[in-house]
Amino acid sequence: MQNVEVKLRCTEQTLAQVGARAQALGARLAGRLEQVDTYFVAPRGRLKLREIRAAGRAAEAWLIGYGRPDTTGARVSAYEMVPVHDPAALLATLGGPLGVRVRVEKVRAVWLLRHTRIHLDEVRGLGAFVELETVVVGPAGARRADADDDADADGAVDVVAGERELRELVAALGLRLTDGLAGSYADLVEERGA
Repeated sequence: MQNVEVKLRCTEQTLAQVGARAQALGARLAGRLEQVDTYFVAPRGRLKLREIRAAGRAAEAWLIGYGRPDTTGARVSAYEMVPVHDPAALLATLGGPLGVRVRVEKVRAVWLLRHTRIHLDEVRGLGAFVELETVVVGPAGARRADADDDADADGAVDVVAGERELRELVAALGLRLTDGLAGSYADLVEERGA
């Protein structure tokens, strides 16, 4: 599976403004989530266990492997997601042989608009961020498991259309693509020593 994404550092005030702009654009709030991402040491790409809690929903967990360039601005990310029914057992199984790199804790508001997920994140020890992920057609037209119900029949657009949609939404939300961060939250946590 693939998406085109950008991550931008912001203030809590900007986070609130982006939420209001997303709503004005017709985005729908899909939920507010508490997420803990445990990153494992991986020889290539990134591998993390994501544990998710949300009010009124059963807890869930996913093992997510992904690769993308560590460049600023919009970037294409290729990823795979597998549901995990026993996150504690998986953590024990992978944590020993691979090693745990870092844990990232965040509260995330998820807004859905067209093919894009707008994440308003408050990351423990790092502050506020906006992350946009536009679902694009990956290998063999794979559909993302958590794609917006209003997406096209394939649940995605091609990379060129995805990049265009991402650029349009970044501008409409009052953000600048050139302010995009190169790395992941895990990289920022490591850099800060948080």
